[in-house]
Amino acid sequence: MQTFHLENFIYYAGDDFEKDKNIRIFLRCFGACFEIQYLSDNLSTSPSLLRQYEKSLHIVRASWDSTQTADKAIEEIKLLKTPFEALMTELAPVSYPSVFTLWDFLYVPPLILEARADPEDTVIRPRLKGILPRQALVPPGEALYGGDWPQSIKSFTSRQISLVPTSTDSKYHPYLRGPAKVLVSDGTICHFKADSFKPGLVRRVIRGEGKPWIYQQIDTAIKAKLLCPDIRICRLVGVVIDKGCDVLSHYVRVSKEEIMKWYEKIDPEWVESEEIPDSERIVGILLTYIDNKGTLYQLAPSSNYSNEQRNRWAAELEDLVKELHAAGLVWGDAKPDNVLVDRMDRLWLIDFEGSYTEGWVDKDNMETQHGDLQAVKRTQGWLLKWSEKTPGRVVRQVMAPT
Repeated sequence: MQTFHLENFIYYAGDDFEKDKNIRIFLRCFGACFEIQYLSDNLSTSPSLLRQYEKSLHIVRASWDSTQTADKAIEEIKLLKTPFEALMTELAPVSYPSVFTLWDFLYVPPLILEARADPEDTVIRPRLKGILPRQALVPPGEALYGGDWPQSIKSFTSRQISLVPTSTDSKYHPYLRGPAKVLVSDGTICHFKADSFKPGLVRRVIRGEGKPWIYQQIDTAIKAKLLCPDIRICRLVGVVIDKGCDVLSHYVRVSKEEIMKWYEKIDPEWVESEEIPDSERIVGILLTYIDNKGTLYQLAPSSNYSNEQRNRWAAELEDLVKELHAAGLVWGDAKPDNVLVDRMDRLWLIDFEGSYTEGWVDKDNMETQHGDLQAVKRTQGWLLKWSEKTPGRVVRQVMAPT
């Protein structure tokens, strides 16, 4: 029996709530993915259904931007999904592999479903619009533009990487929820992050422009014995690089007339091009897999942990960051959400991709050692705050300090 997982949804309500009243709902099942399109123009022939849909859109728009009411928006999206369940069940594969590769996850062609209505209709008419054409696909990752990836950084194709389930419950399978724990062809267990790199990574790594990639800096520091090789930080294992022809080969190229059904305004040269690009794309990175209980942000407020443990974490975090800084490195987006607690209650620093989070690091200090130390100090104060609270602490809705 198939399981359908709601991946995401996007709504367009227009600045004046009179234009672009559209919702797109993205779902997955084993072996297929779907995009449900609610377009106001397609429902305009049925005033009653259009009013009903606009009411749903208003609920989603009003509820989604608040953590207190987001569940209400999700429930409304589930109601909009309901008329399509029979069609999705009909279209879903009856059989599928027992083991999925990363390639299976990344490149399954989406089936586009539309909400339609005739003038006298009181219920939505679900319709299969078709498979997303090749010309409409936005491939993941960043193109290498003919450059050669350095051999010093291991690379794998998505076909060489298997998804590893972490639960026996099929509804939590990584093919549905998104890959995290993966098995590489050389036998290494890794953590996969898709599109986790900043724009311009290719220029820095291949062409040597600007500051070296942080993961290259870490490896250089370890080789120079400036950083202990067993420091508990997330390190780069390799990258995932796929050829353009492998990404696009199973997407169907359609005619100019057909593509106009998908897009009203489109570049004719783009439509007419028959070339499948030979260039490669980096679509994700492979990092140290850390068997963990959760993040420091999730676990520290719990009454399962003693004040002594929080004090140990406060000191441990400071020691890890000081060791990084002594090697001339910067953590970047320093915060409790980017600290994992392993099965032995030890801390691991993750996410070295930069940026900052308001409340933990001031914008003026982003991606600096000073910003790291600011986050450490604020995290230590945050840990102390939870040590001072009475039992019955909650894990969710913990706010960053002001």
